[in-house]
Order: sequence, then structure tokens, then C-alpha cells
Amino acid sequence: MNTSPMVIAEIGCNYKGEMEIYYDQDVDAAYMQLSEEPSTGVVEVSEGVNLYLTEDGKNEGIEILDAAKKFPLQSLFTCEYEPKLMAENV
Repeated sequence: MNTSPMVIAEIGCNYKGEMEIYYDQDVDAAYMQLSEEPSTGVVEVSEGVNLYLTEDGKNEGIEILDAAKKFPLQSLFTCEYEPKLMAENV
């Protein structure tokens, strides 16, 4: 039995860093880590969807419980962005 979550995808999310996506099939939970900053609080935004926030209120991560029941897990591998918006941030 594998008790540690596996990294299922690592994609560049912006010019400042990378986003890692973890999925733990033992508990059917997905976690998207958006930054390396430590989280200091959690806010449940809807049933089974939690935002992990830093001390200054920035979003550090998103947790989705019962992930496979809420959306196809394959969609975690899909990343779409508007090139014009990305160019403005460089």
C-alpha cells in the first residue's frame, strides 16, 4: 500500500515558478501546490474544496476531496492559457 501521494503532473503555471499537482488515490484527494510559501490557514470554499492560504492571504494551494467523483482525473493534465496574458507578465 502506497501511503504517500504521487506527483501526477508538474507544469509551469507562470513566469515566477511551477505548479505541482498531487493525487492520493488512497483517500481520493487532489492537491495543486501553487507556490513554495508555507500555508498558515485553510478556507473551505465549497464542500470538499479547500484553499490553503499564506500569512498574507495569498493562495498557496488548492485541495479537492473526493476528486474522482467530482471531475475526470485526466483533466488534471490539461493546461490552457491565453498567450497574450502570459506575455504581459514576463
